[in-house]
Amino acid sequence: MAIQPNIALENNHYLIKNDSQVTCCILLGKNYLSYVLADASSLKIYALKHYSFQDKVLSKSDFDAILSDNQLRKASSYTVAIDSAKSTLVPTALLVENQAVDYLKLSADIEPEEMVSTQTVGEITDIFALKSSTVQFLEQRLKKVTCLDASACLLKTYPQQIIHEHTHTCFISVKDQMICLTIYQKQDLLLHQIYAISATEDVLYFVANSCKQLNLVAASTGIHVHGETAEVEQIVKILQPYYPGTRYITRIKDLQYPDTLYATPAHYFFNLFSIFSCVL
Repeated sequence: MAIQPNIALENNHYLIKNDSQVTCCILLGKNYLSYVLADASSLKIYALKHYSFQDKVLSKSDFDAILSDNQLRKASSYTVAIDSAKSTLVPTALLVENQAVDYLKLSADIEPEEMVSTQTVGEITDIFALKSSTVQFLEQRLKKVTCLDASACLLKTYPQQIIHEHTHTCFISVKDQMICLTIYQKQDLLLHQIYAISATEDVLYFVANSCKQLNLVAASTGIHVHGETAEVEQIVKILQPYYPGTRYITRIKDLQYPDTLYATPAHYFFNLFSIFSCVL
């Protein structure tokens, strides 16, 4: 029996006339998978599907079942961004490529079964670790596949969301049992960090602690929250009494979305569309 998506959206205004124009961007987490089919030249979104497995870890058989979708198989190239709990940032100008592992070892323990990769976003390079078996599996299943760090893709799209009235802006990407907290002073990046959480209240602690360390004033700080989990709404409610500038993130501009997407909260697929922005 085929696996059915929790959310499936299509753009009925556009027909895929040539398979070579279609790129597929996949956001892969421990217990969920989302993908979007799009045209990088026209920025048209053709289709989007989201699969959530709740408390069950996404298996290789689940992935194979999702890949059997004829629509997904139409793509000519694939970009898979994976939620990595181990990453660090280095200014691109200062990066010594063959020492990438050493940079990451300063903040994370690298297991023998993990491989270290780099991803450059403007003047910043993200160094991250993924399981070698996961990357090999993806390379076997998909043609022309590129593997990225999901949180690094956000660094390209976050600056467009900054409201200039705020001295500081915090972005919170909510995942299963972890968050990515990113903080800017105007357009200058101050923090980009992954934190493990066991309860939604933990998010308030990490935000408050980071704001204290960076001397942020709540009244002049904007907080934008997004994610694929149901806890996002609860996190917004927890933060708003302490940080009045807390809001759901808005959609990435310039992309041509399916009309059906506007009935779905924008924050659900912000990370997925940020992956598409990274391949443009």
